Amino acid sequence: MLKETWANKALRLLVCHPDGAVTPAGRTYAQYLCNLLDGQLDVGQPDAILDMGQQPVLAPRRHDYDLVIFEESEKPVLKRLLCGPGGLQATHQCHSPILIARHPRLPLETILLVTRGQTIDNPAIDWGVRLARPSGAAVTVLAVQPALSGLASRALAGAGLADWLTTETPLGYQLRQIAGELVDWEIEGRLRFRDGSPAEQIRHEVGESEPDLIVIADDSPNWLMWRVPGPLIGPLLGWADRPVLVARSGKG
Repeated sequence: MLKETWANKALRLLVCHPDGAVTPAGRTYAQYLCNLLDGQLDVGQPDAILDMGQQPVLAPRRHDYDLVIFEESEKPVLKRLLCGPGGLQATHQCHSPILIARHPRLPLETILLVTRGQTIDNPAIDWGVRLARPSGAAVTVLAVQPALSGLASRALAGAGLADWLTTETPLGYQLRQIAGELVDWEIEGRLRFRDGSPAEQIRHEVGESEPDLIVIADDSPNWLMWRVPGPLIGPLLGWADRPVLVARSGKG
């Protein structure tokens, strides 16, 4: 249970910018999150940030942090098209859980927790609850499925949460875990299914629910797990206009 594993742990956070100078908005956002988590915050110095084009974004001490809060620098359009968003590069080069702090939203009132019905989602579930509990944020759980038709997604939603909580499937097990955590911590939550491709399901839910933060587990390195529902982080960071926390196991 989360209560036993992290509730009394002092977390270490790092806020950083690839150009070395964290903006006032970035510092304010990081301090807000740090206060929610009752953690310790470090601000990255220029010598702790390395050239994204040549070396890993974060210096070797990146492994020491429970959460890295990363501000993106403005890149020329051509470089962004060729190399992708800076936040996506940072997720590849940082081994800690990383929050891409795009257009920070304060206070934190709504969280979108994206799951795949797989064990790799566990770090995202942990972080969603970690942040929802002290902030009082409501949590929407989007259960992303392989490409769905509108009829199929309505059938899933129509089955109701109670039915899903009794199914002997990976998704059923996971939803029972999430429901239990939300109840234990008295967090308001709801379950959603969407139609379309996995990437479209996330985009449609973000457009409708307007969350202040998106929490999602990193894509699996395992090819079989990666195929279903496919890569989600790259497409998400290609368009997301709000903070995205990419959760992973290990530190934190």
